[in-house]
Amino acid sequence: MTEPAQAHHHDAPCPEAVRAEAALRRERIRHRAAYGALLRENADLRRTVVERTHTLQTLKPLRTVRGWFAFQARRLSPRRVIGRIRRRRAR
Repeated sequence: MTEPAQAHHHDAPCPEAVRAEAALRRERIRHRAAYGALLRENADLRRTVVERTHTLQTLKPLRTVRGWFAFQARRLSPRRVIGRIRRRRAR
């Protein structure tokens, strides 16, 4: 090959390489999107598990009569009732 033809040959990427780079770019974008979706799904699952655990911890004592009365006593304690009345009057 002559010198100018050889330089031109090395400067221009072959069409297969261009297609391969474009495919690789699309693949990277697709994988990033899938990974982001996976992270969001895991966060949602974790949040759901925490909420359910909290709900169960709240409801577990209410299964017995003693637990129910204790819950009502805390809910209706004078300190809490007075606080609610004060907040309501402050509005």
